[in-house]
Amino acid sequence: MLFQYVVQISRYLCPLDVHAVPLCQRRGRVEGMEDKAGAKLVNGFVPLGEMFGYSSAIRTLTQGRGAFTMQFEHYEAVPYELTERIVEKRRKEGKMRG
Repeated sequence: MLFQYVVQISRYLCPLDVHAVPLCQRRGRVEGMEDKAGAKLVNGFVPLGEMFGYSSAIRTLTQGRGAFTMQFEHYEAVPYELTERIVEKRRKEGKMRG
């Protein structure tokens, strides 16, 4: 069984952010939304491995206005299908026996 880091993410959505980068595209789950000073604060959890490139995507889609924070939350088992792909890739690269 493989484990992955899961981070808690908080992302502000301004009213002008028509293209919010969805967390579900990165195997994340939204835990809630709050109104903060005319903007929306989206809270959720996302595997750390899926967060690479997220900052660039947000900056691109929001013309530099988008921001988010993340912090380590817990470990979680990697989904079975993804585990199988990772193991198969490592075997082909000769980095794993069996």
